[in-house]
Amino acid sequence: MKNLLVLATVLLCGALSLVARHDTAATDSSKVQDSPLGPRLGKHLFSPPAGVLLPFIRTYSQAMLGGGTTTGIILPEIQIGDRVVVAPVGDLAYMLMVARHEQAIKSWMSFFVEGRVLGRLGTNVSSLLTQGVNASVGLNMGWSVKILEDDRWAVATGLVLKTGTYTTIDVRKWAEGLVRDSGVVTATNPLIDTRPSMKLNLNVRGAYTFNETFGLMGFVNGGYSEPLTRDGAYEAVFDGGLALSMNWDPVVDVTIGTSIGADYRQIPETATQDQGATKNVYLRIGYTGTDAYGLGLQFNGQFAPIAGIEHQVTFVSALLDFRFYF
Repeated sequence: MKNLLVLATVLLCGALSLVARHDTAATDSSKVQDSPLGPRLGKHLFSPPAGVLLPFIRTYSQAMLGGGTTTGIILPEIQIGDRVVVAPVGDLAYMLMVARHEQAIKSWMSFFVEGRVLGRLGTNVSSLLTQGVNASVGLNMGWSVKILEDDRWAVATGLVLKTGTYTTIDVRKWAEGLVRDSGVVTATNPLIDTRPSMKLNLNVRGAYTFNETFGLMGFVNGGYSEPLTRDGAYEAVFDGGLALSMNWDPVVDVTIGTSIGADYRQIPETATQDQGATKNVYLRIGYTGTDAYGLGLQFNGQFAPIAGIEHQVTFVSALLDFRFYF
């Protein structure tokens, strides 16, 4: 953690020094204002997927709210003391809340702050006993720097520092300890386990406009993460994704845009004990009548590893995404 803090401090100082070397003349301010208000590249207005960083330097505020559930999972057999509890089928539910603001400092640089709350829990006795409750509260911040933006291409890079607190309520482990200790609650057998975590990512994002109707977006992230478990180790992480954006207004005169895409993400953020990568596919339907704001409904399908379950679990979810551009 100390190494990540030192690295983040050095990078922050470097970013601030870059800003300090450029004066705040009115000419540069006008360049920021002359940029397209929303996620527009050339003649195409993108319908941006929720949770994906875009390669545009813009000022906007965003709020996301969503939730989902599993499609039915086979739970492992539970044994507490000398008694076996059979729990063949159960479900998990999760929720997500995100608030974010990104500010264009220069025509080529922006800064953002984001708060996130994620939670996952079992929806019945069997799944609650085997999976407990997993939650995380995080504060993310980062910088974006424009590499290229014209009528066809947009490319940007950025640095993201993710800090958070992970909380796990392991009902099964606590019950096993309670039986082992003859029904006595001890400090060595806590019901709630909380620990901090930090990740530092460097990303590259790109977008390409084919015409008014079609556009393509992609991103690659690489970084370093603190261990998510007490006996874990520091490790490198990798994310990547690709999405196709379609604005139907020029074709059928309907101010609706859609995006379809998929991504691959390492180390899930909803639990401390999950290890592995998640695969996501999504469909977003949004309003494209103006550049000033965007409202979209996104449907996700996620294939994720869950601790204690042999096979990957399928989640389905819906997410409401609202953005206001300044």
